[in-house]
Amino acid sequence: MLGFRLGLVAAAAASLLATTASADFSPELKALIEDAKKEGALSLAWSQDVLGGAPGSKLFEEAINKAYGTNIAIKFSPSVPQPAMAQKIVTEAAAGQKAQTDVYIGANYAAAVLTTRNLMVPHEWAKMLPGRITPDLVEEKNQAVRMATGFPGVTYNTTLVPKDKVPTKLADLLDPWWKGKIASTVYAASFEAVSAPDMLGYQGSLDYIRKFAPQVAGLLRCSDGERIATGEYAALVLDCSTQQASFWKAKGAPVAQAQLVDAAQKRYWYVGVPKNAPHPAAGALYIVYLMTPEGQALVRKTWDVDLDSFPEAPDHKLGAELAAKGGKMLEMTIPYWNAHTEMDKAKDEMVSILTKQGKK
Repeated sequence: MLGFRLGLVAAAAASLLATTASADFSPELKALIEDAKKEGALSLAWSQDVLGGAPGSKLFEEAINKAYGTNIAIKFSPSVPQPAMAQKIVTEAAAGQKAQTDVYIGANYAAAVLTTRNLMVPHEWAKMLPGRITPDLVEEKNQAVRMATGFPGVTYNTTLVPKDKVPTKLADLLDPWWKGKIASTVYAASFEAVSAPDMLGYQGSLDYIRKFAPQVAGLLRCSDGERIATGEYAALVLDCSTQQASFWKAKGAPVAQAQLVDAAQKRYWYVGVPKNAPHPAAGALYIVYLMTPEGQALVRKTWDVDLDSFPEAPDHKLGAELAAKGGKMLEMTIPYWNAHTEMDKAKDEMVSILTKQGKK
């Protein structure tokens, strides 16, 4: 009988906690939670290095269900990189098929493939988390939400690169000392921003890449930070963000990141729900959770980034610090990408130049 009573007390306490927590939810969020409960499932598909891949999805599953009183089962499928996934969603939608993923994650140029076609579900995101998701964090008619920030630069091995050789601007990487020590990426990561009119411009960026390419000894992916950590290459130029430097530094590897004042850029990873998503409410609830303080902490834990707009973000002050050094931070938003389509052409030409030079 005592055990029975204790059970009733525990159940009542749990119910009270749930009621108290739900009282803090906006009407829009409460409605979304109920719709997500009816779906009861969530399909996610992206690279294993994004948000912890399969193990990370289990962490988010537990956290979301605890936060919202849901019982959503997350199914994670390793999939193609973000640009290819965007095209896949376009193809699936045209064929009248459900999307492989309920949530799309991509950088501005990749997310633009979907938003320009109005293939993402518009939500009143700011009403889901009033005061937390502010209007400036939402783009393209409420289709895309800024979820995390990347600050590209140069990831380098602190053992191999002397302090007087740590680059602070693009020209520093043309020093003969760097020849044969540099890796770049197979997709010319972050260099398209250099072609923006606010930086070197289209022709100026291509002139620079032609001078830079002979310095390159190999082509990697942004996630190949281990090859910098082990000393196979002295630096990765340009990288995608602070992620790899933070990850390997935390493991005790001699890795750091240098920011270039004349290539300083703020890049966002966007999230949205494809209109052909099989579980659109669960997908939207997942995005809402990503934007909470707890969700952002889990994003940082599983992916080594978060959104710098939030004051608790480790990179919150990075933009101000760069500005103090003379760097002008270029915000690579979806509208900015759409307004400067020449960057896409420049990126293709840069890839061609680097591919001809780089040897894996």
